[in-house]
Amino acid sequence: MGKPFDIMAKLGNAISNNICSVAMGRRYDYDNKRFKDLVAKVAWRFNHPRAARYFRLTLFEPMLIKVPPISTYNKKQISNRDDMFSLFREIIDEHRATFDKENLRDFIDAFLERMAGKDPHFTEFQLLVFLRDLFIAGTETSTSTLRWALLVLLHNPDVQDKLRKEIHKVLGQSTTVSMAHRESMPYTRAFIEEIYRYRTLTPLDLFHATSGELNISGYKIPKNTVIMPNLWAVHNDPDVWDEPSKFKPERHLDEKGNFVQSKHVIPFSVGPRHCLGEQLARMEIFIFLVSMVQKFEFLPDPNEPNRPEINHGVNATVFVPYPFNIVANQI
Repeated sequence: MGKPFDIMAKLGNAISNNICSVAMGRRYDYDNKRFKDLVAKVAWRFNHPRAARYFRLTLFEPMLIKVPPISTYNKKQISNRDDMFSLFREIIDEHRATFDKENLRDFIDAFLERMAGKDPHFTEFQLLVFLRDLFIAGTETSTSTLRWALLVLLHNPDVQDKLRKEIHKVLGQSTTVSMAHRESMPYTRAFIEEIYRYRTLTPLDLFHATSGELNISGYKIPKNTVIMPNLWAVHNDPDVWDEPSKFKPERHLDEKGNFVQSKHVIPFSVGPRHCLGEQLARMEIFIFLVSMVQKFEFLPDPNEPNRPEINHGVNATVFVPYPFNIVANQI
């Protein structure tokens, strides 16, 4: 309607519903109280600046979790977790009441089947933790990547125009996008690749540990050493990237305008322990971004004297934008 609004909740609802489809076999109406509460609790962990900062501190020094005011926010975190578990238990009970081993509808049903087989590794508590992880990892990451993309469009209207021209050339204004269109959109792919690099969502990736002693470039790393991959350093290495602090989709195109995949863009990490949801996330980000730019022109809030902050954000386990308003004019 041409009015400024914060798109975070709408994106979070849409992305989270994809997880609901996989895990619970259904989608929720955006006004469903159970669903809205779930999405809000996931978002709080990453988007509340002080809570995110304290969470990051406790990763490095767990004892701080008992020190005020960090302890207060930790209690809120635990309360959110317990509320999520309570909601998940209700949904699991609904699945138990309608369970049919000949018709497994979703992840919960598949897990309940293994529980019925008395596998000691498949417990209800483990199922609760898996569901929590699916929602936390699968909702906030894709939502925040798309929010960074929208921020870039607000700051670079020429890039938005170029992106839309390619989308309309391939799809027009009414064709529904699918992954089959991706190969025909090199600039769109380059734009998304540059978003991954320019605003690294997990600057310090998930912790790992060495399974044996390693020797890397002359440095000896003992067995069981905790390793924190520095993805931000990889994505901002001046020896690899010309002017790494600038947003340049063209750096991912060759002289003929073809998309070039770089081994130095690793938003989902690398190796056998890389992000479990990479394929789903790549599909979501491509389809959502193309669909939005195809249908809408995104503009800054005219009531704000400056464009939203793009160089800084809330940084804990995930680097997310500060809240901002946009205007979406339908094309």
